Amino acid sequence: MKHLFTLSLILLAACSSSNSKSEDSKEQTENASIIKHSNFPKSQTILESFKHNYQSISYPDDGQYYSLSMTKKLDGYYLQININNDGQTKMVEELVYWKDEVFHDLNQSDRFVFNEKSGPRVYTANLSNENDFRSGYFDIYPQYGYDGWYYDVIDLLKDNSELSDTLLYAYARALDTKVQNEFTCGQFGYSDGKNCYDLLSKHGQNALTDDLLKRFIEEKSEVEAAFKKLVKQNPDFQTIVGSIGVKTSNTIMDQYLVLDYYQNQETAMAHFEGCDYPEFLLSHARNMLMSCPKDAVLFTFGDNDTYPVLYEQVKNGYRTDVRVVNLSLANVPRYISRLRTPHLDAPGIELNVPKRIYEDDKYSVIGFAEDNVQSSSINTNELAEEIRQTDSAPNNPEFGIFRSRFFKCDKTDDKKMLWKYTDNYMYKSVMMVYDAIASNPERAFVFSPGGTKSMAMGLQDYIQQEGMLNVLKTEEAPSSSFLFTNNTDVSYTRFTEDYELNPLLASSAENRLKYHYAYSLAFLADQLMEDNKLDSAQNMADLKLAFVKEPKDLHITDHMFVPIYFENDNTEKALELSTKLMSKFELLIEEYLQKPTNEGYSYLRSTVSTAFNLRQTLLDNDESTLANELKETIQSWEKSIQAYLENDDKLLIEFEQMMNHFTRGEN
Repeated sequence: MKHLFTLSLILLAACSSSNSKSEDSKEQTENASIIKHSNFPKSQTILESFKHNYQSISYPDDGQYYSLSMTKKLDGYYLQININNDGQTKMVEELVYWKDEVFHDLNQSDRFVFNEKSGPRVYTANLSNENDFRSGYFDIYPQYGYDGWYYDVIDLLKDNSELSDTLLYAYARALDTKVQNEFTCGQFGYSDGKNCYDLLSKHGQNALTDDLLKRFIEEKSEVEAAFKKLVKQNPDFQTIVGSIGVKTSNTIMDQYLVLDYYQNQETAMAHFEGCDYPEFLLSHARNMLMSCPKDAVLFTFGDNDTYPVLYEQVKNGYRTDVRVVNLSLANVPRYISRLRTPHLDAPGIELNVPKRIYEDDKYSVIGFAEDNVQSSSINTNELAEEIRQTDSAPNNPEFGIFRSRFFKCDKTDDKKMLWKYTDNYMYKSVMMVYDAIASNPERAFVFSPGGTKSMAMGLQDYIQQEGMLNVLKTEEAPSSSFLFTNNTDVSYTRFTEDYELNPLLASSAENRLKYHYAYSLAFLADQLMEDNKLDSAQNMADLKLAFVKEPKDLHITDHMFVPIYFENDNTEKALELSTKLMSKFELLIEEYLQKPTNEGYSYLRSTVSTAFNLRQTLLDNDESTLANELKETIQSWEKSIQAYLENDDKLLIEFEQMMNHFTRGEN
């Protein structure tokens, strides 16, 4: 027995040793994968390499619809060739693209030929997930771009207690993506369809059982804890939407919003504590809300113009009569259904298109009947009838049902609006906007900054800027050199009397929000200059430039302020700004020369053209010394740009013609 006991101890020790070695080996493998990931080339390098080396691809002539996408795995980047049928994507072949620190030739396939110049099915070699490269998602995660990638990232990182800032951020985002995809059963992309929530109803509220609600809150709490750990580890860590503190607060507000339209407002209200937005974001939220007419519908587009606004309404009760509608969510049937009912003190939004149309996934994308598109207009109230006349509306945008691109809306008996929609297909969110405007004739509709979205809807002729908001009017606005006209009296009052600007001016955060304010002020200053309101124009120029801490913060359009200062006999400020702009131009030229030719040239051309305009302004005001200095600088750029374009004869000739044009103009 003693020998048997001793043998058991030896075997137990051996097993323990083996398990320990196995766990050590696993940890070493995971750590090696993490270290290897940190040495991968930047995703922009991968994208630019692919676009430069592979411009076309020949697909088999088998009637299938193919697409290309890139995936990132622990050992490198892979190109996937996919077949797309009925909204489903299936990979048919995977080719190594970058591995073991080298790029691999893609012409290793028997079915697909890259850089084919002619043939029956030769297409531009575009990546379907190119926006993911540009957004930096491939740089964030060790693995990305394939169905269920977030599970792999979580498994890789969950047991590592000493993650770097970037990997802790990747872990938190992967957890959040997991919750989103399981909750919506794949609406957020790259989903493998596993572990979906079994919701009680497809489109109505109160869809969560007590157990599902508990699961959602627990999983979201895990996400929040991971983000808050990063806040503690590095509060200055920057994300796509701003600091990690902003991202964490947005995550909490996202939970509130999801519970509001999947469950109910009371449940949502009980689960949004813990937000810690910086004051400049909250002041911006108040600026937007105070600019809205009573009971207005405020269309927003992104995280930072939605969540802080909702926070001010829900937490602080500020302007609860305004209905905030995030257009990024307005393709979700349940979200649209919630818009029909009141929120806080804001009335519901009437919609004439039947609920079943918004709830049917086949109407997520609606095309135009290209063979039967008429020049006459249809009333937006006829949208539902247009859809009813067709039994099906394929998701493929080359098929469609709308018989006209012109939509009219009778807001009142004497106010008629006409919009021309220019895209080849219409998303459900756009249909909802048209429907809402037509169905609520007495209600005001406004758009948050980033108004090019409303331009894409064909609304720009009826948009007028008032401060930071783009307001939909019932009459066509006078033409403008900008995207929209500006109600200069209202805008000037907003910026000088109404808006809270000090928190934003005091913030050192680099964010798009500052750009929106700066652009709006530049737009207003130019309009005031055209109206010969020189003092007001200079006040707006001064306010805009208060956002500029150093030359790199200037925008290329700031050259328009130089003539304003000259007109006001403020030569010192005009020359000071001109000198700073010259430094900004140098930085831009250096940046654009590093881009691929097809991306960098248009920016280079614009910068050189702006520099010539500034030089002419200086000459017109007898400032020849600085003007000649700028001329010498432009001449130095000319040589660099010519070398940059040496392999593109067409662009090189175009650039030289532009230079000759400006030179002749000076002579």
